[in-house]
Amino acid sequence: MQQNQKHFVQFKLDAKELFQKSDLSYREVANIFNMNNSALIASWMHQFRAVVSMDSQKRRDVHLSCLRKMKSKIRNNLQLKQSDRINVERIK
Repeated sequence: MQQNQKHFVQFKLDAKELFQKSDLSYREVANIFNMNNSALIASWMHQFRAVVSMDSQKRRDVHLSCLRKMKSKIRNNLQLKQSDRINVERIK
């Protein structure tokens, strides 16, 4: 009976990369890495997808935040230009 083993991040990344770049099944990748539990690879794939999804969501949120700031700056500049026009018209 094999005892539980902690797998290092690089080991997980290597297994993930092999799975993604080949047409191998989880079981076949597990056999290559001398693992008895192919469900672990499936679990790692799910975890990596979740991280990538969170990362892309963060990037999207940051992008939206930047767009909102730019929109606000443009709006403020337009308001300033309008107030300048009003002041110029008052002077005339």
